[in-house]
Amino acid sequence: AELSLLEFRAIEHAGTVAALQTSHQRELSMQESRLGYALVASLVEGHFDDKPQVAERALLLGWHPGTPYRVCSVLLDEPNPMNVKGFEKRESFAAEVKRELQARGASPLVSLSANQVLWLLPEAIGPDDLWVALRHPRFAMAVSQAHAGVDGMRRAGLEIAELMEHVRPGRIHHYEEMLFPRVLNGDASAQGLFLARVIKPLE
Repeated sequence: AELSLLEFRAIEHAGTVAALQTSHQRELSMQESRLGYALVASLVEGHFDDKPQVAERALLLGWHPGTPYRVCSVLLDEPNPMNVKGFEKRESFAAEVKRELQARGASPLVSLSANQVLWLLPEAIGPDDLWVALRHPRFAMAVSQAHAGVDGMRRAGLEIAELMEHVRPGRIHHYEEMLFPRVLNGDASAQGLFLARVIKPLE
């Protein structure tokens, strides 16, 4: 049967409502991503404001202060500052990281900074398996030690910052494995950590 004018109007209204709903969901998704980016960046950079409302928002986004996390960072093969193509590559890789984290049951706590994609990885998930899934011949991945809490995330961020200076394309680098080469290269912070590791068991 042919549709009546009233039925055509109903279809038009339904289409409008569906479009508004889709737009709203997209906006919510973008807002959630921005909040997630800001949360991870504030934790890693040591700017996290540990107020009840901020802590509650972090919990809703999937970060738990009692859970040990490793900070992982992938350096893209793009110059800094990046061009439009570089931004697109970074967004595409970040989306891939989120998919892999969600597939492993982890919250997609991801942040973007210049030519790096950074995320929080629960200690229970192996970074090497994730690197196999994400591996790119010209990307380099750095992995901190596992830490918990606000102070732990800040320490992990410092470890990543130190480690990024030594990464090589196509490889995954663990902070623990890079300690001794950094000691030999005269890295003062690495030397202090190395001595602490040697002396602490003796104490």
